Amino acid sequence: MGSDVFYMDEAAVRTKWAMINSATKNVLLVGKNQINQQALYQLASVGEFDVLITDKAPDESFTKLAKASGVELIVASNEGA
Repeated sequence: MGSDVFYMDEAAVRTKWAMINSATKNVLLVGKNQINQQALYQLASVGEFDVLITDKAPDESFTKLAKASGVELIVASNEGA
């Protein structure tokens, strides 16, 4: 479960998959609360993205998974701003 990206709409998954296949760099923007959650359709594996941007640091197991998959993990936070 933790290594896959899911989406609720089949048509959107087909469109997003076409974009992933034609892109030179794939970036996934996802809220921390959506990590390790499932939906109806699998979009891709985390390792198919070059960069993953999230609002808060994910748990250690997901962080290790992302790094092992070669995914750059960016935590975008406005804390302290």
